[in-house]
Amino acid sequence: MSDKGQTVKEPAAIIQEVTQQMDDFFVSKKEEIDKALAEKIDLEKEEARKKVEALERKFAQDKDVLEKHRIEIEDLRREKESLRGQLDEHLRQAAHYQGLIEKMANITVEELIQVRELRLKLETVRQKTIEKVALLQKDIQERFGFPAQIEVPAEEEAGLDFVQEHIRLKKIIELLRSGEGAGDAGQGQAVPAPEEPAGTPVPEEPSEAVPAPEPPAEAREMETTILESAAAAPPVEPEPFPVEELESVKAALEKCRKANPTNINGDIIFYEKNKKMVIDGESLIHPMAKTLDDAGALHSLLAQKESPKEQFFIKQDIINQQEILRKIYLKTVKLCEKENYLLPDYTTDVLSVSAIKDILEKLSLGNWSNLYDFDSFKTQALLLIKAFHAKTTPPLAYLKSILGQLEED
Repeated sequence: MSDKGQTVKEPAAIIQEVTQQMDDFFVSKKEEIDKALAEKIDLEKEEARKKVEALERKFAQDKDVLEKHRIEIEDLRREKESLRGQLDEHLRQAAHYQGLIEKMANITVEELIQVRELRLKLETVRQKTIEKVALLQKDIQERFGFPAQIEVPAEEEAGLDFVQEHIRLKKIIELLRSGEGAGDAGQGQAVPAPEEPAGTPVPEEPSEAVPAPEPPAEAREMETTILESAAAAPPVEPEPFPVEELESVKAALEKCRKANPTNINGDIIFYEKNKKMVIDGESLIHPMAKTLDDAGALHSLLAQKESPKEQFFIKQDIINQQEILRKIYLKTVKLCEKENYLLPDYTTDVLSVSAIKDILEKLSLGNWSNLYDFDSFKTQALLLIKAFHAKTTPPLAYLKSILGQLEED
């Protein structure tokens, strides 16, 4: 039995009401989800926009840095082109002025040669004048019986100081040579230093003249030793040595003659007998003279070339000549120190192991592609060659000495 105020709902109505509530809940949830999704999308869009803006700012900064680098590189390129243009212009000017200096130096050399020749002629005329005056005085005294005092007029000094001009020219030549070693800027021919002809009287250098640069101490010592050795050599007899004796000594040495290869052009010649081995000094002197001639010819060729490539290959050939001579003298020192070879006693004051070591040191430290180094070595080498030939000419005494050295007990 039910109360009168209570309304009883049918099951269908209840179901419909629940269904309506579920629909309303679904719509509410859907709206919440859509709203949350929209908010999330807006937030991500904002974050994406900020990231894009930050990336654009970074790219703009990087582009500014790249532009700055481009401008700096362009400025460096323009500066390099400007410096290269200035360098080329200065090189052209230097080559032009060097050509003028070399031309004037060559003319000066010719003029100085004329000066020397005229001074010699003037001295000859002066000597003839003195002789003529002496004859005249004698003739007057013989004819008239009283002495005649006739004075020879004193020589008037030349308007230019010959020594001072000679020193000045040498300074110009040394300056040109130092320019070659600095960078091969000029391509003109090297100017040869003026040499005094044999027998030319050179006036004493005035006190105010600037002295020419002296060679190194070891070079002066070597030069002094060689000159003293040459001076101490016994005088050469004018009479020819007996041909038969000379041929006999040569024949005896020829039986003992052997060669030690050097793996380069030329061998070291030596004589072996009674377990003694004596190196022929001529086999050491001849390669030196030939190498100096070959290197000198290459330097003359180098002065005529303007192509850097051609100059490079010629300089390599010059250095190869230096290396050939160095190997010959290195092999000689090793033979003497490690294998008990001997050098001729007759020429030991000129060509000794110590002297060969000095030559070897200069060949190892010098650079012949530099004309100054080559000329410095050549000056000393020519002194050695001259002293050796003075000592061994005529050859009989030298060859007999080697034969005697082989036959000693």
